[in-house]
Parts: sequence; C-alpha cells; structure tokens
Amino acid sequence: MIANPRVTLALAEQGDFPHWFAAIHRRYQTSYVSIVAFAVLLWVLATTGTFRWNATLSAGSRLFTYVMTCAALPVLHKKFPGHEGFHLPGGVVFAVLGICFGLVLISRMGLAELVALAIAAVLSFLNWLFVRGNTPLPEA
Repeated sequence: MIANPRVTLALAEQGDFPHWFAAIHRRYQTSYVSIVAFAVLLWVLATTGTFRWNATLSAGSRLFTYVMTCAALPVLHKKFPGHEGFHLPGGVVFAVLGICFGLVLISRMGLAELVALAIAAVLSFLNWLFVRGNTPLPEA
C-alpha cells in the first residue's frame, strides 16, 4: 500500500504517468493522489475478485513486466552501445530464454486473467501515447 504509490509518483515526476499522480500533500508531504488512487484500485479488486483470481492477476502482471524487460534488453543494448553497467556474454540468449519462459507461464493463465492483463496492457499503452504526446522525449 505504501510502495506502489511511490512508483506512480516517480513515473509522474519523470513524465511517464499523468502529472496529477505527482501531487504532494502540503501538510503530510505524501503522494496523496497516488495513495488514494491505489487504495481505490485495491478496494475494487478485493471486492470484485477472489483471492485466487487476484493472486493470479498479480503474478501475471509481474510476468508481463519481466517479459517486457527481457524484450527491452537487446533493444537498449543496440540503441545505446557501450552504456551497459554490466555485460553478460550471451545476454541476448538469456533475454530470449526469459521471454520464452514468461510466455509459457502466461499461457497457463485462465481466459479471465488474460483479458484483465490485456486490458491493463492496452490502458498502459494508451497512457504511454498520452504522456508521450505531452512530454518532450529526452535526447539520446
């Protein structure tokens, strides 16, 4: 409840999330908009889904994040050569293995969880399009 609103705050401060998530409460110096938004989302998920469905959705969203991170590694390696802090020989092979492993695990999810993940992915993409249009991209 405390850690995840900090992620939305950081994303908003960097221009990767709507700016109103970066609002700080004057008296308590907390990211109150992010905390309230996350609490409402948690409440909706807790009251509408079962524990098993929410646990599967949580694990699936993490798997999706890991797969996307593995997919980004080779792209970023080519885009910014020589900028890696750690170089692993055969790193692209490990990234591809990570993608394949994650996709196998995601394929084991039920239809309802896959639909919920797809909706979240579409909303994330729409958010990216929205903030990309409102925020100048950093120069490489």
